[in-house]
Amino acid sequence: MATSGKKCVFNCSMISEKIIIFEEDKLKKCQHISKVRVAFDLKYSDIVLPEIVDGVSGYHRLGYKAFTSIQNKYLDKYNESNQLEVAKSSQGHTSIEASASPQAEHSAVSNQSIGDDFPQGSTSIISQCDNSAEENDDNVRSSDIFSGSQLSHEQLDVERQPENLKLKNAGICLFCNQARKKQGQKALLLIRSESEILIEKIVTNATALNDNETLSKIDRLGDNRVVYYHNTCKLMYFKKHIAAPEPKQSDWHIARNVHELVDNELYSFIAENTIGKKQCYSLKFLVQYAKSALYKLFSEKYDSFGPLITSTKLLQKIEKKFAKQLQIIELHDRKIIAPSGKCIISAETFSKFEDTETLQRAAYVLRKKIMAIKKDPLPQQLTAEDLIKGECKIPNDIVQFLTSLICGNDPRTVKSSNCSRKVNSIAQDLVYAIHNGKIKTS
Repeated sequence: MATSGKKCVFNCSMISEKIIIFEEDKLKKCQHISKVRVAFDLKYSDIVLPEIVDGVSGYHRLGYKAFTSIQNKYLDKYNESNQLEVAKSSQGHTSIEASASPQAEHSAVSNQSIGDDFPQGSTSIISQCDNSAEENDDNVRSSDIFSGSQLSHEQLDVERQPENLKLKNAGICLFCNQARKKQGQKALLLIRSESEILIEKIVTNATALNDNETLSKIDRLGDNRVVYYHNTCKLMYFKKHIAAPEPKQSDWHIARNVHELVDNELYSFIAENTIGKKQCYSLKFLVQYAKSALYKLFSEKYDSFGPLITSTKLLQKIEKKFAKQLQIIELHDRKIIAPSGKCIISAETFSKFEDTETLQRAAYVLRKKIMAIKKDPLPQQLTAEDLIKGECKIPNDIVQFLTSLICGNDPRTVKSSNCSRKVNSIAQDLVYAIHNGKIKTS
């Protein structure tokens, strides 16, 4: 394709590729990129661009793409330096030097006409057109699509840059401190997030891992609460906390936690019923209630901690917790826990009170025995006999209790098939209900 009269400012050796004449916006973008490259002494910093659109100067598509490919960290730092210079000059101070001031004076663009050949030492950008060329960094790999004199180019080490610059840079993963990362042959996507929930999770995880480095990074975010991360890096970081073994508790800590939970259960019962509803309870009943709470919360530790719940210790805890909100009344060698103030307990009231407590204790004992039933899981290949047998056997204590409740003391009634059928049916319903259907009865 003929390109007579058109000159590629990037000194391309391509013949068949079309030269595109600069437009105003494209030229301004290249001029800005040129200043950044000169300021940081990057590759292609000696490319000379026209000051205005002259209708002659142009570019090849891949040459333009290679020249304008530059990392955001250089653009951000260059813009930040310019803003500081403008702010100080407006206050009458001396303008600060750019980070690469020895090269900055060369950024002035010469007004010389562009000939077929560039001046001695200029960089020839594209020597062969390969549409599969990749732009991996701000400097496209010269071994793939560049030829001519090779420029010496300084690698700016990100690790040596100030910490505040790294965190402001859009393109630095919070976890791996890398702008670009590959997993196999696939480039990982860098995700930008302003979610406060995510930041709180990161802080919680870092605190659990005692990761002061990550915590300091979060602190340096300031008001700009934006984080960048690779999803793989985030998942690996959170897995560290999941995989971290929990510290093993001593026997003393286990006992303290058990007693604390049981005591809180008892305190809630007293606050709701005795103080709130003005109901009285015997100390013996409260001891039984505390043991039932222990069995409900820690059934596997009941044998170890059950004997430790005594009337004397429990009374001391109740008096210390509620102080003047309760009073202790002694009647018929029994201690009654009653709300403070006027509380009269007659013989008739005491008799009703004793019957009520007896029924409640019976209910707790019945529930405890049903919860202690062991489950015998059904086999994988079921038979009719397995279904009839079920997964458990009703304890004799529960059968006798229900027999006395339903059939009374009449021997003829107790031995009847009608009584037996009712007892078995109700017993199975009780087991099914208390175990929430997790055990199949016969």
